[in-house]
Amino acid sequence: MQQIPSQLIEAELQRRKDEKEKIRCQNDIYYWLITYVYTLDPHDKKSPVKLFPKKEYLKELIKVWEEEKLLLVEKSRQMLMTWLWCALDLHEAQFGVGKYTFFQSKKEEDADALVGRAKFIFHHQPDFLKQSVEEVYCKLKFPKTNSQIIGIPQGGDQIRMHTASRVFSDEMAFQPEAEEAFTAARPCIEGGGVFNGVSSANPGFFQELCEEEGEWIDIRKGLSKKYTPSGFCVVRLHYTADPVKATPEWKEGAKKGFKHEDKWKKEYEIDFTALGGTLVYPEMEEAEKDIFVDPFEIPQHWRRYVGLDPGVRNPTSCHFYAVDEEGNVYAYWEFYEKEIHYKDLARILKEHEDFDKIKRNIFVDPIVATKVHQTKFGIKSFKELLEQEGIFTSPGNRDRMAGAERIREYINDRKLFIFKTCPKLFWELGNMRYEEWSGDRAYMKNPREEIVPRDDHAWSELRYVLMSNPLTTQRPITGIQERIKKMKLEREGDIDSHYRIGSEMPIKFSPDKVLIVKPKSEREKREPEDNQYRI
Repeated sequence: MQQIPSQLIEAELQRRKDEKEKIRCQNDIYYWLITYVYTLDPHDKKSPVKLFPKKEYLKELIKVWEEEKLLLVEKSRQMLMTWLWCALDLHEAQFGVGKYTFFQSKKEEDADALVGRAKFIFHHQPDFLKQSVEEVYCKLKFPKTNSQIIGIPQGGDQIRMHTASRVFSDEMAFQPEAEEAFTAARPCIEGGGVFNGVSSANPGFFQELCEEEGEWIDIRKGLSKKYTPSGFCVVRLHYTADPVKATPEWKEGAKKGFKHEDKWKKEYEIDFTALGGTLVYPEMEEAEKDIFVDPFEIPQHWRRYVGLDPGVRNPTSCHFYAVDEEGNVYAYWEFYEKEIHYKDLARILKEHEDFDKIKRNIFVDPIVATKVHQTKFGIKSFKELLEQEGIFTSPGNRDRMAGAERIREYINDRKLFIFKTCPKLFWELGNMRYEEWSGDRAYMKNPREEIVPRDDHAWSELRYVLMSNPLTTQRPITGIQERIKKMKLEREGDIDSHYRIGSEMPIKFSPDKVLIVKPKSEREKREPEDNQYRI
């Protein structure tokens, strides 16, 4: 019997071993990640190519990546999230069949860089995990499995023309067209696809999605998740999820590279409100306990006003305000919704129990008088459309800086109060910021006196009301005051009785002088006014 060469036996054993290992990598993503996935660290000149680190929080993130169809990850910087998502989506493309994955970033070259990370990971795997691929700019294709990874820039037009199995939006908060991109990708998702948005903190559409209501569930230290009304699973990944970074010593060392606290908060504390600019109302934090108050029943005689800032893609903000006898202003009812039709807005206002008290005091952005809405009766303004529904408005003052200062006066004088049923108004006031000058210009010149035009809808309509100089409520006459007034009239007579024609009545100017008003004769009635009264 012919003996089989030992090298063939070893080759067959190795093939079987490799096949078994390949199956394990296919079924256990975390094992594949920490065993065969390498990343590139350009800052490390000695050892730039590194095996993916073993981190327990990565296991939890892989789990939500596998389970959730709509997933957002708000994260601290330097948590390996971009590398992780490139690796996870590569795993699905190379081991799956017919997977069309899209990497979306702000610019096309950034999207190509993401695809480049997937290519780097793929080529640093052992040969038994590889297969033939086709590589071009912004694309990595697997002909054997009919799967591919495609890099695209931001915007809805880029994704609308494709059918996607999975969309990975990297640094989604920094994409100005993130909302359009998600809207265009939604039909793909409803057909069984997956959308993942991963980003550090920055105001905008990503922030709005992440800050929707939902109860946070702690997964482990530094890692939590919640489910929002929009259907998203939002994961919050704080740097303390990494035990190496969860120490005071690491934090102290990491903060040395930041000149300003706001920058640190934005990059590492996942603070969406830390825009880098100066707060418009820094006094809000100290004044919160005085300004943000529990609701109470507004007295019926207080004057009412309404501020209205209409929006379509942006929220429509509307608040009811009451003014007391001291001139204090109370925000006591809030409406803050996107995509509200003008007829629905009018109906909501007219159904409010205080509508009869406020219908003549509705202040709105003057721009609503511009004719831009096409109707079957011609081009109408938003103001005209509201008037058709019985809502009549007055133009507010659009001077942003003057309005900002008027609001500051009310805050500092503790003459503005916000019911806790109006959280959006309080949130906006606390987060308003001046625009930031970047680089050395911020230290060479005075701060720019321009307010960031974002999340300012409730703030705007509050300006319109306060700049209208709302009238102070007159104190109601009490029972005692009513009796005093009646006694005074009985003693001195009312002003009408002093000039009653047809009888002689003394008008007392002082104790020793009496003025007698004589009735007119027929001749006097016909004479000029100068002869009407003769003393």
